[in-house]
Amino acid sequence: GSVALDLFASPEAAAQAHPRGVRRLYALRAARALRRLDRDIEHLETMELMHAVLPVAPGYVDGASSPASKHAETLADALRERAVESAMPGAGGIRDEAGFREAAAAADAALGACAQQLGERVHAVLSGHRALAARLAGVARGLPRESIDDIEEQLAHLVFRGFLAWVPLEALEQYPRYLAALDTRLDKLERGGAGDARKLAQIAPLWRRFTARAVEHAARARRDPALEHYRWMLEEYRISIFAQELGTAYPVSRQRLDAQWRAVSL
Repeated sequence: GSVALDLFASPEAAAQAHPRGVRRLYALRAARALRRLDRDIEHLETMELMHAVLPVAPGYVDGASSPASKHAETLADALRERAVESAMPGAGGIRDEAGFREAAAAADAALGACAQQLGERVHAVLSGHRALAARLAGVARGLPRESIDDIEEQLAHLVFRGFLAWVPLEALEQYPRYLAALDTRLDKLERGGAGDARKLAQIAPLWRRFTARAVEHAARARRDPALEHYRWMLEEYRISIFAQELGTAYPVSRQRLDAQWRAVSL
């Protein structure tokens, strides 16, 4: 119920915390409007139920910093916080009262639409996850175990309890393509595979080095934007090799991934 000043160990840590503090300050000011969002967001109760039965978060998520605060205990909490983030995109640059008042007025005007759009997106993600999980349960026995294990792991790292508090909003916008790519991969597996084992061999070592480094960073509560970007590049790379007909958001290749990996901190 409050916002405080603090001293951080580095400029990077301060820059990471500042926008969350500014948005929290706005959330306290706009408490009444935020409470109304629980009534205005469609399918909220259904989404809470779907969210409650998701798998637990990957281990590296628990120790990592997230765009939303640690107080986002329910899906509704996370929806409110991420709606504020969407309505106040320049929070990191606000340094005085005048700037805050101007940004707060703009956020007041945008908050309802941002929350509605976010709610629709999250409902689509949860519904898509449920459909994919049901499809996997129905086809798993007849398809190569290594491929099914990889698909299940990918899905569990995309949609898990608390995903909305952790996934960057720009990545969340791409989730429909990520889920569609999984469907497309399953289609190809059911038709004979289309070289799935060979393609899996391309992505597996890149994925393993991400998860290993992510666990190391989370153990030290370290946030590395280069590692975060690498993580989402992997989703685009999966599309490029398993469902290229869907198209990638930007050019991606093994060479580009290796170049990005060299920027990741130890």
